[in-house]
Amino acid sequence: MGANYKNICMELETFLPTVGKQVMKLRQNAELDPDFSRIKADKSIVTKADGISEDLIREWIQERFPDDTICGEERAKKVGGSHTWIVDPIDGTHNFSHRGAMFSISVGLTHNNIPKLGVLFFPAENITVSAIEGGGAFINGKALAVGGGRNLLSEAQVFMVETSLDEAYFSHPRFAKTISQQALLPIKHWAIEGGDASFTYAFLQLITQESIDAMMHLGATPYDVGAICAIAQELGYSVAGYDGGGIDFAKDMIPIVISKNIELHGQILKALAQGS
Repeated sequence: MGANYKNICMELETFLPTVGKQVMKLRQNAELDPDFSRIKADKSIVTKADGISEDLIREWIQERFPDDTICGEERAKKVGGSHTWIVDPIDGTHNFSHRGAMFSISVGLTHNNIPKLGVLFFPAENITVSAIEGGGAFINGKALAVGGGRNLLSEAQVFMVETSLDEAYFSHPRFAKTISQQALLPIKHWAIEGGDASFTYAFLQLITQESIDAMMHLGATPYDVGAICAIAQELGYSVAGYDGGGIDFAKDMIPIVISKNIELHGQILKALAQGS
């Protein structure tokens, strides 16, 4: 890879809307296909559109960067070089399959575990959010404001995933520690409309609404946050795991905190540490 991330990002911003049109067309005819959706082993839903979306994105990457690693949610990992593409073909599949608007296509690129670019496309709303390392972050071509947010946890609006909405999924023992940590935060659960439908949709609200100061997920996947982390770092947001460390995209489960304000970020991590 020539590492011209700006040109790569611009190409991807043009390409993902074509993928979005495909998945929207598939959804229009879903009622005619009894096998359009199914439940996976982890209790989450997947549709035929997820697979087709990922296949199209993988073909785009393979054609341009055949030596790169590709990690997608619905297909086997393709092992390659130190550049890794992280693909969520439809983040918010349940919302997508029920004809909601709160879902996205997410593509991130890392190099040696460092985010280099990220693109989110929201097909139902025709919104593109993108960023490249050192180049700022944009929504539909317009630069996004950097930083902001309240600095006191007692005053902050912090989004947390509501586990009670999907008890079957979050009942797995791997979530036990982060659920107990999150319970120690001295704040009430505050919901973002559509946040529990899609973590990338919650992130869209974070970056577009001044009233939201931080967001967190007690057990995200790399596909949830591959693009988000690249965009967040260009907005000057603080990003860390529940343990206060950096994000390791090679892990299957990534508890994550994203805060607009560094002081608020420290207070959240301090509260989480009490339960570690």
